[in-house]
Amino acid sequence: MSRSLTLLCMLLFCIATYAQRITVSGKVTAGGEGLPGVTVAVKGSTNGTITSMDGDYSLQTEPQNTLVFSFIGYETQEVPINGQKTINIEMHESSIAIDEVVIAVPYGTAKKSTFTGSASVIDNLISATLLSSHDTTVFLRFS
Repeated sequence: MSRSLTLLCMLLFCIATYAQRITVSGKVTAGGEGLPGVTVAVKGSTNGTITSMDGDYSLQTEPQNTLVFSFIGYETQEVPINGQKTINIEMHESSIAIDEVVIAVPYGTAKKSTFTGSASVIDNLISATLLSSHDTTVFLRFS
């Protein structure tokens, strides 16, 4: 009887230790300012969250997992948790080739390589004028 009880206690302790979840939190910044809307996901799972307006996040996961931080226009970063409860990340802008730029226009999108018309950049504001039967100007803001 005592042997069975000891074995049961050891088994329950092992299961509780293995299945332990921790809350990981932190702040995602770019240029020293909080970055809202960054996707923070556990690699290889559907568990994830999005940063708040101040760039803060909080997520429950196992301590041996890896977090993946991604946001449009920034390099995706993978950070092993290694039992840490606070992980702060500085996102870095990604450099893309001009041929990869997609311009959003009314009723669809146009790749730079197939875009007919004019596009200009004025203080982080892109003005795109399409050549068609109706001239259309679209303004896109990049922050």
